[in-house]
Amino acid sequence: MLLGWIASATAVIGLIASLSGGAKWVQGLWLQHQSQRSELALVAVQQTQEEYGAAIRRYGDILKSDPNNVAAQDGQVATTMAWMENFSVVGDDYAKIAAAELDEAIGILDAGLARGRRPADIEAHLGWAHWLNQHIAEREFGPIAEQDFN
Repeated sequence: MLLGWIASATAVIGLIASLSGGAKWVQGLWLQHQSQRSELALVAVQQTQEEYGAAIRRYGDILKSDPNNVAAQDGQVATTMAWMENFSVVGDDYAKIAAAELDEAIGILDAGLARGRRPADIEAHLGWAHWLNQHIAEREFGPIAEQDFN
C-alpha cells in the first residue's frame, strides 16, 4: 500500500513538472512572437522613413532568431527592392560605399529569388542592382544586367 502511495505521488509530481515545463515553453514562444511583432512594427516605421539599411539589418536580426519567418523574409526582399529603386550614395569614396551596399542587396535579392516568391519583380530589381553596380560602383562589366531585365 505504501508503494502505491509513493507511485501515485511520483506520478502527480511528474505531471505537475511536465505541465510547468510546457507552460514555460508556451510562454517563451509567446514572448518571442511578441518581440518579433514589435520588431516588425519598428521596421515598418524605418521603411516609411526610407531608412533601408537599418530596416534590412533589423530583418536580418529577426531571421537570425527565426530563419523560417516568412514575413521577415518577404519584408527584407521588399525593402531591398525599394532601396534599389531609391538607391543613392553620398561621399568622397562613393564607388566603394556603393559596392558594399550593392553586394548586400544582390545577396538578399538572390536569396529571395531562390525562395521562389515574386521572381519577376526580384529579377528586375537584380538587373537594376547590376546596372548600378556597373555604373556607380564601376565594378561590373558585361551583359548581366540586361540578362536579368530580360
